[in-house]
Amino acid sequence: SWSSWTGCSTSCGEGVRRRTREVLSSARNGGSACGLTLQIGPCSNSECPVDCQLEAWSRWGACSATCGSGVQERSRDVRIQPQHGGKECARLSATRSCNTRSCPANCVASAWSAWSSCSVTCGSGQRERTRNVEQAAMHGGESCPRLRETELCDDQRCLAQACEYAPWQVWSSCSTSCGVGTRTRRREVLSGQQTVRPCRLTEEQSVCSRRECPVDCKLSDWTLWSRCSVTCGRGQQQRTRSVSLEPQFGGRACGKTSRARDCFAPACPEITVPPTKGCVLLSAWGAWSPCSVSCGKGVQHRGRDVAGQTGSDGRPCDTLREDSRMCEAVTAACLEEPCILSEWSEWSACSKTCGTGAQRRRRTIIQQPGPRGESCGRTSRVRSCKLQSCNADCIVGEWDSWSPCSATCGRGVQERSRPRLQKPMGTGAPCPKRRVQRRCKADVPCRLELDSEEQAASTTDTTTSASESDANTNTTPEQDGSISGLCIVGEWGSWGDCMSPRCSALAVR
Repeated sequence: SWSSWTGCSTSCGEGVRRRTREVLSSARNGGSACGLTLQIGPCSNSECPVDCQLEAWSRWGACSATCGSGVQERSRDVRIQPQHGGKECARLSATRSCNTRSCPANCVASAWSAWSSCSVTCGSGQRERTRNVEQAAMHGGESCPRLRETELCDDQRCLAQACEYAPWQVWSSCSTSCGVGTRTRRREVLSGQQTVRPCRLTEEQSVCSRRECPVDCKLSDWTLWSRCSVTCGRGQQQRTRSVSLEPQFGGRACGKTSRARDCFAPACPEITVPPTKGCVLLSAWGAWSPCSVSCGKGVQHRGRDVAGQTGSDGRPCDTLREDSRMCEAVTAACLEEPCILSEWSEWSACSKTCGTGAQRRRRTIIQQPGPRGESCGRTSRVRSCKLQSCNADCIVGEWDSWSPCSATCGRGVQERSRPRLQKPMGTGAPCPKRRVQRRCKADVPCRLELDSEEQAASTTDTTTSASESDANTNTTPEQDGSISGLCIVGEWGSWGDCMSPRCSALAVR
């Protein structure tokens, strides 16, 4: 017999189940064949859960504000609703901040104050009024208007009266403690202030001179250290600086204009003679040579010759055959020797590859001037250089909302704009269109348009009705396909009076 049905092949939705039976005795000798040993039947459990499926997000919408803290929104739709306990849908809308830069705030000024009193009690004068800033302009807002106004005032004609002055006061102290300055004295007007011409010369100045101001000494920079005065052993190096400006009138004195320091060259070689040949004897030192320079610090040399040779007892001998010392040559020509400079170098490359930069060139000091010689000039120069302009593309912001329609009736214009965040520079891309317009139509048609439309409709209706009645008196508007329910108006009335005595006014009928 058949076994029991197996469980359903699925836990939800449509599936299959099976049952089997075994062959106990096979057919023999022409007996009937065995039937099916496997049966498969349909089965169903509870409906399978269906999860929510969503469409892709839409583009971000326009920002709700052009500045300050605005909001953008986007949304998505449900493609498949959740069923039978499936996963619920996620959120269908999202928001984000936009245009967070501060909004421009215009300057706000207070109301004008009352006019001040006239600057004179008679004749032509001035008076003024002011106002204060209650809120300063911020973030590119409109700047403040003028905060002060003046106007002429004329109270009454002044009576002629000569000016009378008090004696001059004593002179004030000189404005400087040294050099050239100024001093001031004043006098008061005793009478005559109400004359046609105001009293003048109530203050005067004069030049005053005190002792000369002290001028401090000015020195040039130190030169580089000179070469060592000897090629071997211990010597000296020198460096100098010159006086650019002598001290005057008790100014600070000049410091040292030369310095020296020791220098050490490789040790001088010694002359040795094998003991078998004896020790070399030298003569007395010769005279010093002339100084190696004709101006400034130099070197002198002296030498001695071989005088003989001793026996072979091995005693050491003095083998130094050359000697040197520092010397200084000072002549009138040396004191007045000028500075010698090299030629100017070529201008360096521009410090910037675009925009405005700088170029430099230099020259070196070949010879320092003597104490009385002409000082060296500038050793470096700088000039501006400008290559091609730096390139930058124009950057614009988001579009504003459309403005209200320019007309309250009939057809008008709407416009919207977007701000420029960065100007184009050089060969950068220019700004795209920043202001656009479109036509709009108000909800209420203008009266003149209504009259024109009614007149056209009335004329058309009258002509059409007359022709149709002549051609077919039994045809109705519904039967020939024309629009039913047309407005029927009577004849025009007489024109009324003109609404305004001015030209280009309106009359109504």
